[in-house]
Amino acid sequence: MGELREEGDAVLAARLLIYYVTGHGLGHLTRSLAVAGEFLRHNWRVTFCTAVEEPVIQRLLRDGWAAATGTDADSIVDRLAVRTVQLDVGCVQRDAVHVCPADTLRAYAQLDAQREERIAQESQYLSNQQPDWILSDAVPLSAPAAERAGLRHRFSFITNFFFSTIYDEYLYLDAVVSEKTQQLVQRMTADECTATHVFHLSPGRAPLPRGYAGAVTPVPLVARPAYRSRESVRAALHIPPDAAVALVMFGGASGSRTMRPTRSLWDVQAVDADAHWRLLVCENVPRTVTDGDEDDDGDHLPAAYVRVPPARQYLPDLLQAADVVVGKLGYGTCSECLAYRRPLVFVRRAHFAEEPYLLADMQQQRLAVEMPLDDLRAGRWSGYLQQALALRSEAASATYDNGSVTHGTATVFAHVSRQLHLTSIAPADAADAPQCPAAADRSCCCADPPRPRTPPATP
Repeated sequence: MGELREEGDAVLAARLLIYYVTGHGLGHLTRSLAVAGEFLRHNWRVTFCTAVEEPVIQRLLRDGWAAATGTDADSIVDRLAVRTVQLDVGCVQRDAVHVCPADTLRAYAQLDAQREERIAQESQYLSNQQPDWILSDAVPLSAPAAERAGLRHRFSFITNFFFSTIYDEYLYLDAVVSEKTQQLVQRMTADECTATHVFHLSPGRAPLPRGYAGAVTPVPLVARPAYRSRESVRAALHIPPDAAVALVMFGGASGSRTMRPTRSLWDVQAVDADAHWRLLVCENVPRTVTDGDEDDDGDHLPAAYVRVPPARQYLPDLLQAADVVVGKLGYGTCSECLAYRRPLVFVRRAHFAEEPYLLADMQQQRLAVEMPLDDLRAGRWSGYLQQALALRSEAASATYDNGSVTHGTATVFAHVSRQLHLTSIAPADAADAPQCPAAADRSCCCADPPRPRTPPATP
């Protein structure tokens, strides 16, 4: 099955993980890469099956590995393959905070029209590959494909929510409800319930699909380690040590124009933050002055803004430099805000059933400040930034999940290893295992021993 290596007294072929990842958003990809990185460090081969373009995946992997080790990622990238396949549509969005239920169901209906062909294609692929394990970040059709390939016993969903939960909410909207849409969501739910095991991620654990009767393994938050200190990141970006810094992120921060929002959510000239503030934005975060100026190259941002060049867009390091975050409630944002104790000034996103569960975790940790969309658009940010800055000082000494940013990924790998009866779960090269420098001064959740977290009750 691949390159040989020694493990104890046995000589084993490099094991194969096939990882299905929804193309819905960057948070799914970054958390999947974090989990895959754990397997790669143990000398596994990983194949991503996703609609996300390969250059985006390779870029994120290289950035993370370079940040971790100070070296290139060739030894890791050689064991990571990307297979382009469309098995889900996620949620169709007008922009970062507006989901379109009718368009979403219409898009999934078009995909569902070829359901049998897609399942047959995937089951044949899995039969040919014979992977040691299959993980799926919320891709419904991957479960029946694994079952048809006779690999149901080596399949796990790994997610904090399921798209049937999201779509089910749409059935209460007069504009989209019909017998056909109800049947569509019922099929999706049945596909998800084909699985016999779920890694249920924290934060934001939403209810499992209706009728799911398989096993559940709670997993602590999955977040990427930071590798550069607050001082070094600020120095590299020419930010004064005493400045208050807000990291503005509404998705798409990776250098990928395929994930770039098409419209600005706010008037960059109107933001009322005083001269003490610096606003960090990445190259592909919305930066036009008005919704009509989509071709603006962003060369005329006000002085308060600091544009982060692509080479420095490793978000955990940027979080180290920031005091607060401005964005939406998504898994990637919330998990890393919780890991690094950064308050989130958030804008609500309607028609997305994951949001209440993420918000509950953020509020429980006193790391959430709501900003109405109208105030975001108009630039009335100052009061919300100040509220968040006050929370920052309160939150600095606390932890979430009482575990490290790598404890979630280690939990997943340990479970798979036990199922496969592997005797050793130490990395193939222990020197490659990432260490978070923030743990030394207790500024992130790496400082405390791990403890499993009980899934939150359904509101």
